[in-house]
Amino acid sequence: MNGKRGRPLIGENPKAIKFQFRMDFTTLDELDQCAAELQVTRSDVIRLGIQLVHKQIVFIKNSTDERGQVK
Repeated sequence: MNGKRGRPLIGENPKAIKFQFRMDFTTLDELDQCAAELQVTRSDVIRLGIQLVHKQIVFIKNSTDERGQVK
């Protein structure tokens, strides 16, 4: 046998970290609905959600001063 076993790494950022968390059935249902509508995996929906929240945080930080006033 030569080479590595398992699935090949894909893309620039291989998904090497496994993270588990708890959720209620309502949230799981919403996650499944999003995944079905977008035709992506649950993990992809979670990644997209994190990216969306991060973009909002960066936008707010860049558009307000230290007192929270709009620049």
